[in-house]
Amino acid sequence: MERHQTYSIKCILFDLDNTLIETRKADERACKKIADVLKLKYDLTNEEALSISTKFLRNFRKCPENTHMDLDEWRTYLWSQALGEKHRKHAVSWFET
Repeated sequence: MERHQTYSIKCILFDLDNTLIETRKADERACKKIADVLKLKYDLTNEEALSISTKFLRNFRKCPENTHMDLDEWRTYLWSQALGEKHRKHAVSWFET
């Protein structure tokens, strides 16, 4: 008869400021994936797509939330800033994708 060992959770850590667990590399990979989606779905150049995703991440790191706005509204605003004048009109539809 097979025995299964059970474990109980002793602790949950929230590392919101990247001090305990390094997440920068994961952030960079996520930016590249987002850039790939932007290139394929919206026919952007590699440079445009990487620039947009990097700007979003930089702005998000500066201020991940705004207590004066709904979270989705805030994230859409961050996307509109990252998209720049040329693509800003697509912020809502791109964020919802």
